[in-house]
Amino acid sequence: MENTTITLHVESVTANDDVVQATAIVLSKSQAVRSTEITTSTQDAVIQSNLVTASSDDNGLTASVTSNKNVVSSTDQTFNDNTPATVSVNVNSGSSQKPDTLLFMVVNTNNSKCVSVLIPFAESRDIQIHGEVSSMTVYAFGLQRQPNHALEWYTVLAHSHLSIASSTSFQQITDVPGNDVLVVQMPDLNSTDIRNNLPFSAKKSMPAKVIQDKWTDAKYTVTGLHKANGMTFIRQVLDGSLSILVHSVTSVPLPFPLLPARDYELHRMEITQQSGNVFNSNLPTERFSFRTKMSQRDVVELYRKAVYYINGNCPRFGLLTYLYRNKSPQYFDDISRYMKGWMNAYPKNDGGDPASVLNGRINGLFFSAVLHERTGLLPPSSPFGSARLFIPTLLVFNDKMNLYFADFYCHSAHGRHKVTLVLTVKGSEEDTFCQNRLVYLDPYKNPFFFREVHPSGNGLVRPVVTVHVIVEIFLTMDLNIVDLQNLYPSNVFFTSTEATTSGTSMVKGLPKCPTCTVCILPRFCS
Repeated sequence: MENTTITLHVESVTANDDVVQATAIVLSKSQAVRSTEITTSTQDAVIQSNLVTASSDDNGLTASVTSNKNVVSSTDQTFNDNTPATVSVNVNSGSSQKPDTLLFMVVNTNNSKCVSVLIPFAESRDIQIHGEVSSMTVYAFGLQRQPNHALEWYTVLAHSHLSIASSTSFQQITDVPGNDVLVVQMPDLNSTDIRNNLPFSAKKSMPAKVIQDKWTDAKYTVTGLHKANGMTFIRQVLDGSLSILVHSVTSVPLPFPLLPARDYELHRMEITQQSGNVFNSNLPTERFSFRTKMSQRDVVELYRKAVYYINGNCPRFGLLTYLYRNKSPQYFDDISRYMKGWMNAYPKNDGGDPASVLNGRINGLFFSAVLHERTGLLPPSSPFGSARLFIPTLLVFNDKMNLYFADFYCHSAHGRHKVTLVLTVKGSEEDTFCQNRLVYLDPYKNPFFFREVHPSGNGLVRPVVTVHVIVEIFLTMDLNIVDLQNLYPSNVFFTSTEATTSGTSMVKGLPKCPTCTVCILPRFCS
């Protein structure tokens, strides 16, 4: 049987502060194991390593922890006072997929110090731990290394772990010829429930963010890391699938595609390289959660939910001659005074569905197309400010523009639902972006916001909006308010309304209600 062996050499502090070290290497099943005393001194826990080669045959995977007496199979093993300080950890590959690499992580449960070693299949590694270690947990992960990429990354196929405790400190070991060797057998590597067997005891917030590539939806980059050297575990929450990335940069492009509209967790350990693929670190790790953006298929699913919701009511529509934008008076004063009248588009925040493909990737200005659900009139107040700018709807909703459905959401289970629509200039970069990601809407026939031919038959059209949801228009262009007022003095104007808040928007936006089954994708239902 092929053996992949990790041998832990644990030193314990004696009464006179000398440190006694015992070493042992498992060579093969038929050979004896001997230990050798080495005396040294130490004050702090330091980890060293040496590479050795194990004998093997061709039948499977084993990786081993050695002491003396008999063989024990358990997830928790307690050593008594006579237990040697040299422990050889052995784990069998019970997974149907054969790993090409093993990751061993040895955690000192007294001080959360951790040593990690990446071992190619069928090799052995010595790890020497200097300092008093009375209990530890050993984690083993069967990995498949992914080739042809500058970054070192692995897919986790299987896992195992073993907790080792001692009633007292590890004692000095002497070699007694003829003693039987005790091999403490870890549970076989298995591919089930990997998500609940990660070596992370606490959750610290990671000061980082994940940025999606503008044009390639499945590619993401982790940015804002304080230190470059790290080992990052990337776990998909829904199915628990896990990948591991070893990196030495503060901006880490993830080398594999992420599935759309999924929740992911990043656990990152800062590491220092000891030698080769042996690393020192401290637990707990940093943790960061994020949701990937929706695919076009997901947006279609949201669109269908919105249509179903509106059609469940008796259809009611109202004329919307003007689009309007509420902000604080200071906002518009600053535009007039410092921006020469230019109201510049800015990146869409995370308001609404956190998986919206628009978030952080496209610039625009929000305008409201909202009529009161019962009266059909404009709302007399706004949470965004007391100054209300009006522009003619057909000024920006005409044959030069395309209209897309982007989002359907609410902020509370009992609140009014909202729909986000996007207006783009035909042929623009924003239009190209939306074509392959959002749902195109016929400007003359859709359930949200459309143009209808005037009943008089004079060829004119008029804008119409549903009253069953709050319709938000994300206009992907800059507007110059001063120029518009000069061109259309009677149709571009301001009024004052009641402000229900201070008139400032949340920087990140108000999130979508996570428990509303009307507007949430099924995979995110609680």
